[in-house]
Amino acid sequence: MSGKSFDREEVRARLLAVFREHAPDGAELTAKTTILGDLGLDSLGVMEVVVDVETVFALSMPEDGLVGLETIGDVEVALLSFLRARGRLR
Repeated sequence: MSGKSFDREEVRARLLAVFREHAPDGAELTAKTTILGDLGLDSLGVMEVVVDVETVFALSMPEDGLVGLETIGDVEVALLSFLRARGRLR
């Protein structure tokens, strides 16, 4: 195991903070919030979120790691799985 470990609540809070940085003012952020539709992020915006997530969680996501993820909840599930597989989820 290398790097800091996180619990589920910490992952959710930090992930929402990342999305809040990229969301329009007043946007509701829930597990069902869609990244493209509700937040209106374009491909550059999505890449900025990926970079911020990698920075916040001190990890490097595989390029195909976020393919097909549509909602904040989808990203959370993928991130939890990624952290668990690396022994970084408490």
